[in-house]
Formats: sequence, C-alpha cells, structure tokens
Amino acid sequence: MVLDWGVHLLDQILYMYGDRKIETVYASLTNVTNQEVDDGFTAILTFEGGTEVLVEVGTNNYISLPRWYVLGEDGTAVIRDWQLNGEIIRKTGMTEETVVPVKTAAGLTKTMAPRREDTIVKEDLPKVSGDIADFHRNVVAVIRDGAETVPGDARDETDGSDLPVSGDKPGDRISGSGVTKKILNNYR
Repeated sequence: MVLDWGVHLLDQILYMYGDRKIETVYASLTNVTNQEVDDGFTAILTFEGGTEVLVEVGTNNYISLPRWYVLGEDGTAVIRDWQLNGEIIRKTGMTEETVVPVKTAAGLTKTMAPRREDTIVKEDLPKVSGDIADFHRNVVAVIRDGAETVPGDARDETDGSDLPVSGDKPGDRISGSGVTKKILNNYR
C-alpha cells in the first residue's frame, strides 16, 4: 500500500505543506491479508513547527475511515468519501461554558464532550474543480514530446530528497526542485 495509495497521499501532504521541512517520521506496515506485500500502513510525519500528520491506509478496514480528517485549533474538517461529502466545523468562542459535560461510568466530564450548537459554525466544504486526466496528459507529453512539466504539480514543488527513485544509477535518490521533471527525463 505504501507504493500503491501511499505515494499519492504523501504527495498530497507534501504539496499542502510546501517548503516546511519534515522533522520526524514514524511508520509501520501491516500484512493482514498476505505476507508478500504490505496491505496497509500508518505513517506519522512531524513538520517543523510541530504539526503532526497521520496517514493511514488499509485494505482490511470493515468500518470506513474518512478520506481526510483535519483537526485544528479553531475547528475540524472532514471529507468522508470519494465524492467529497463532508463539512467544516469552526468554534465561535472558547470558554468552559462552550462544552456540555457528558455522563460517563466514571461521572461527569467535559473530555471528548460535544460543543453546544450555539458555539460552533457548520460550513460546506469548498468546491474545487480540476481534471486528474490533465496531470496524466502532461506526463505523456513530457515523456513522448519533451514538453515541460505543468507548474503547480505537487511532485514539481517538493524537494524529493527521500524519494526512492532511480537517478543515474540504481540506488540514487533524486533531490532538489523539479523532481517530476528529473524523474520523467530519465524515461526519455
């Protein structure tokens, strides 16, 4: 899964964080359905400034995970599925009174308790247009016709220092700006 879905999810994360450096990485692989290849993984990336990103993919989930789930200081966003159903919920204030206690077996607690409806704002996710086929058309044009990579592609913006891809000889790593262009140039 790391080399299947993982590369795409990690690419999206790197694109979102731009030039921020990764300080630490923790990762584990799972082999639930077979022992030949990983069928799931979990990676925790910590970026400079302390932001942590959890990326998890599995083929043995019987309860669907959201496509994206973002926790922030001022709210939460979720994309539930491939059709981009989801929402953003933002706080309107932060006081002890904004959280309603819940009764647990151990007694009343505000830990993990919901916020009052009048202390949050629910928003629709912004609609983003795009055509994934444009990326693939550009890859073909670069390989076949020597075209330039389209600016803004995540692989063009990341430094790629940890990408395990071939450079001039097996085992080389490609780094620096324009990683996609360098990779594609190897196939010409």
